[in-house]
Amino acid sequence: MSLYDLLPALRPVLSEFDRLRIVYYFGGSVASSIYGEPRSTLDIDIEC
Repeated sequence: MSLYDLLPALRPVLSEFDRLRIVYYFGGSVASSIYGEPRSTLDIDIEC
């Protein structure tokens, strides 16, 4: 599984957050991978 496999599952959640005007940010290994430090775990932490 890769980051790109997770995006289709994440998209509806983020759309709903946007619709409800909930401010969020990402943490976990996905955020770490995006910013250049890949980790072997593949999790997304969404903080509100």
